[in-house]
Amino acid sequence: MILKMYCVIQPNDSNLVVDLRCGKSGVGRNLNKESFGVKQNGNSQTKGEESLACNECGKTFINEYRLKVHLSAHRGEKQFCCNICGARFSQKTTLRRHMIDHTGERPFGCDVCGHRFCQKGELKGHMTIHTGAKPFGCDTCGRKFRRNQDLTAHMRGHTGERPFGCGDCGARFTRQGSLNRHMTIHSGAKPFRCADCSTRFSRKSHLMNHRKTHSKKKRVVEGERPFSCDDCGQRFKEKSHCDRHMRMHTGEKPFQCDDCGKKFTRPQNLNRHMQTMHKKQTKTFGCNVCGQTFSRNSTLKNHMRIHTGEKPFSCGSCGQTFSQQGVLQRHMRVHTGEKPFGCSFCGKRFRHRFSVKKHMRVHSGEKPFSCNDCGKRFTQKAHLNTHMRMHTGEKLFSCAFCEKKYTQRVDLETHVRIHTGEKPFACDVCGQNSIHHFFLSNICHKREH
Repeated sequence: MILKMYCVIQPNDSNLVVDLRCGKSGVGRNLNKESFGVKQNGNSQTKGEESLACNECGKTFINEYRLKVHLSAHRGEKQFCCNICGARFSQKTTLRRHMIDHTGERPFGCDVCGHRFCQKGELKGHMTIHTGAKPFGCDTCGRKFRRNQDLTAHMRGHTGERPFGCGDCGARFTRQGSLNRHMTIHSGAKPFRCADCSTRFSRKSHLMNHRKTHSKKKRVVEGERPFSCDDCGQRFKEKSHCDRHMRMHTGEKPFQCDDCGKKFTRPQNLNRHMQTMHKKQTKTFGCNVCGQTFSRNSTLKNHMRIHTGEKPFSCGSCGQTFSQQGVLQRHMRVHTGEKPFGCSFCGKRFRHRFSVKKHMRVHSGEKPFSCNDCGKRFTQKAHLNTHMRMHTGEKLFSCAFCEKKYTQRVDLETHVRIHTGEKPFACDVCGQNSIHHFFLSNICHKREH
């Protein structure tokens, strides 16, 4: 005989007893709430209302099964596995949502703008963008949110609660999604693959940022402008450009100065205002991976490539790839031979501005880098680092033939020539070759002539 068991928390009972009984015979017994790791929800005081609450975070559930599934997330149990990338999940529904990332299926479409979503909840949250509704408000600071889960996560910022912990390093997070993203650091998993170039990423947001480089290049080639202004019909290649243009019609100024209250349509205008009027540099764009903030969105985009490993700019001559356009442009001077920066004293030219700056110290005599041990000064930091090894005894450069070690690379290169037999230096008088020019210029060799 199968016993059908159910549990009920009786809200009006101060002892909070859990009643377990057989669904057929009615035979049962009472257990204290601690036996099941549940507690009564403090807000559930409505007559006849019954609920189960999680002892860890206070979330309530209508039945024991949902509570059991929820508790497995706190315990770190992940019994559902993706057969494509191996990612594991505590809930079957979470696995189903994850599988959509691989299949690319987006069954839920917005009737207003046509945007499609993987999940029904995402569509529901998206619709509030069109309606402007923000029904969930914070009682502490008054900030409003479109989704209840955003409010819940926001409240943890006030309470300091971080219910989701990493089993590997102990780091704790306010959201389950933040923990999941963090775990990819330990696992090294990169489940998100670009369909255009097969580059893999650990986070979906990194893949989406990367995909923009392909679509942007395609739009530039084809001249496509898919985003249009509803008021004047002007078309744009990027949605952000269209949104910025729309503020001209609506008069919306979402960026406000904290000092004087003046509002602006663009963050760049706010930055300029803060610099000129208040002598401040605002940093309104934050990295969601490491938390570093930037004053410009373009700088944030460049920074994100450190995390994603994306290198969208490639050299047409040698194929080397770079994360930033400016770095590629500087690299191209290696192939073109261009040296746009010249010394005003001797006319010597250089490929990079910083090379001119270092060279100028030869003329000025400036030596900004000094040794803390002996006080000797140097024109370049690299020279100081090399000098410091004399004091520390550190020998970074070892011979692959005999494992002898040296403090400087040039000494290792000279030593290796003993093994290889290479003698690149020749005497102008007698033609004798040597592994080092010093041996040809010393007094003993000159006397032979």
